[in-house]
Amino acid sequence: MTEAGTGKPIVGAQVSAFGTITTTDPSGFYTLTNVPAGLAFVEASAGGYTPANRTADVVVGVTTTGVDFTFQRAPLALSVAPAVELRFFAWSSVHYGRQPTSRVCLGPDDVAVRVVP
Repeated sequence: MTEAGTGKPIVGAQVSAFGTITTTDPSGFYTLTNVPAGLAFVEASAGGYTPANRTADVVVGVTTTGVDFTFQRAPLALSVAPAVELRFFAWSSVHYGRQPTSRVCLGPDDVAVRVVP
């Protein structure tokens, strides 16, 4: 298992076929044992990379080689929820002497909603 573009080995990638699972070693190599003879569908995945798959023709008593994978970096997917800013405007009554000369009620039209990027 190597990284596309750099050729660096992918350590700890998960490889599976017919329910047998293993991981790659520090050199990017792996070994699957007890895979039945015939056409095997081999799947590989590693964090941060796009999963890949290959087919291999498994023969009884013969070590199958050449089922190599070159991983592409997975595109970064971000899910961003917009921030919502709520601003409430409230005013006090204005007093001249003992009696208020005006009163303000906070209603739906007094609320400003703005989406902050």
